[in-house]
Amino acid sequence: MAKNEEKTETKAKKYFRVRFHERQSTTEPVNVTLGVNGNILVIQRGQEVILPEEYVELARSCVIRYSYPVADGKINVRKKFSMPRCSFDLLGESTEEEYLKMKKEGTEKTIKDLNKNVQEE
Repeated sequence: MAKNEEKTETKAKKYFRVRFHERQSTTEPVNVTLGVNGNILVIQRGQEVILPEEYVELARSCVIRYSYPVADGKINVRKKFSMPRCSFDLLGESTEEEYLKMKKEGTEKTIKDLNKNVQEE
């Protein structure tokens, strides 16, 4: 290797099996929707799914924000870190192949359901 050449190592992308908890109230959405860099995943609660690491990190960082009025009429927004927006269980590591297979099956099911709904109208 020449002196000026830099050794570039790419970090292997990790995938995880997770299960999002069921809704605790009717105000929570039926599905969990996560978006990373414009790529949106809609995840059914209560089902084991495989997610790339960046989606798991996003889910970990989502918290409920509380707002409350203050004396001067303005609204203050306060984070409450003890209240995650979408609680989930981390069930273990997985592979990219398993993730792609599950994503393909989910996309096909969604398209089938959408077509079925259109035909019924």
